[in-house]
Amino acid sequence: MACGAALLREERDMCLSCHTLLPRFSLQKEERIALERLFYGRLPLGFVVAHYKFDKRGSVQRVIHAIKYHQCTHLAERVGRWLGSAMREIQRDWPVDVVVPVPLHPKKLKSRGYNQSEHFGKGLANALQISMETHLVERVRHTRSQTGMNQRQRWENVKDAFCCPVSVKGLRVLLVDDVLTTGSTVEACGRALVAAGADLISVAVMASAFGHR
Repeated sequence: MACGAALLREERDMCLSCHTLLPRFSLQKEERIALERLFYGRLPLGFVVAHYKFDKRGSVQRVIHAIKYHQCTHLAERVGRWLGSAMREIQRDWPVDVVVPVPLHPKKLKSRGYNQSEHFGKGLANALQISMETHLVERVRHTRSQTGMNQRQRWENVKDAFCCPVSVKGLRVLLVDDVLTTGSTVEACGRALVAAGADLISVAVMASAFGHR
């Protein structure tokens, strides 16, 4: 998948070499803190975790693009299971009640045909043995692609783009998305959940461009 080589019969979605060698974040506290810095003072934060370290034009970008644009939904679920399994290996109980994928706008969902974050969240929720809910937050404003935008432009692009049609009072939510860059989209989604009563917002992503060198 990431290297472009043909998969062997026993390999699914990704070759063993890529699975072993793609750059990953550690789930130890030091690297989690590096990611969490992005949201200090912005959300009532639990924790932030990422599976891969994202670099433009690198092998992880090819994985993410395959998931987002080439219908590799099984790979998204697999990445979620890998991350969830790694989380349970170092800590059995995380402060989470429900997994919530960052939603796509209905126009984008119709065009793409699926929400890659939802498939990632499904794998993660299964591994963590908690439920996933897709109806707790909605994307109510269609936004432009954030590629090439700076942090201020990204925030203006997603400001007020989400709402919660139901109460989430007291819930500890694990928001899941594909790539973490400036955190603007996750923050906007998290703020909508907090406004609807969520107690704690944690974040899990397939890859992060923030928090590593």
